[in-house]
Order: sequence, then structure tokens, then C-alpha cells
Amino acid sequence: MLKYWGGNKKISEAVSLAEEFFKTGLKDAVLKLPKYDYSTATPEQLLQVMQTSWSSYITVVKTYSPRNWLGLKIKSNVLAYTASSKELFINANNLDRSVASVLGTVVHELVHVYDRIDMRYTYGHGSNSSHGKKTTFPYHLGNEAKSWAEKYLASVK
Repeated sequence: MLKYWGGNKKISEAVSLAEEFFKTGLKDAVLKLPKYDYSTATPEQLLQVMQTSWSSYITVVKTYSPRNWLGLKIKSNVLAYTASSKELFINANNLDRSVASVLGTVVHELVHVYDRIDMRYTYGHGSNSSHGKKTTFPYHLGNEAKSWAEKYLASVK
């Protein structure tokens, strides 16, 4: 489960969408590929980890604002990061994108949170470069969540 107490509307909406995604879109998204690069778990095992972790743990979504040496906000290519098994951080300076994209980032980072919690398997993506990582679990699930949200949001308008 995710909690967000900040005032950013896109992040609030993405967190709400995550709840719906985990109810209705998670299973199909996880089981879409027969295996994941950099993963020691099968898709079925990953589905179980995601469902169990979602219902067992609260992850707090927070924002951060990269700044230069003068204290001025700077644009960064980093969308988010995970520092612990209890929270994830979204770059507040990089929210000029869709709610679906923010959801994809939140889900990607949530995979890292759950990877830290459940030590039976590993399912990261190696280096921080996104090049060639579409079949790693964090990138795949984040991309699937984004696609799911685009369709979901279009259907409720």
C-alpha cells in the first residue's frame, strides 16, 4: 500500500491509481513476460511477492527537489529513487509529465522497495542506465502500469 501526504495533485492521483492497478491490472502485467532479466524469480513468484507486499507493507511516497550549490532548483533526469524499504522519493522538479507517467515511476520504484523487503529473490535492473532494460521487472512493470493508466483514464472520461 502507498501513502502520500503531500499536496501535489499528480502524485496524489498516481498513488490512487496504483491502488486500482494493483487490484485490476497487476496480474496481467506481471505474467505478460515468461521471464525477466536480472531476476531470480519467476513471473508467478513475482506476482505473489507484489500482492503480498502490497497488502502487508505501507510505503510512503515523498518528494525531493534537487538543487545546485546556490540552492536553486535544477532539472534532473532522475525521476525518483528509493532509499529504504519504507519510502520512495519522486523528483518534484520533474513532474511536467502525465499522471500515467508518474504512476509508472511510482510502480517502478515500488518494485525496488519490495525487492529490499523480500530477500528470497532479486529482481532489479543492474546499472542506473535504462538502455536495454525493458525486460527487467522494474522497467517492465512501470511501463505496464503507465500503459494501463493511459487506458484506464481514457475510459473514465
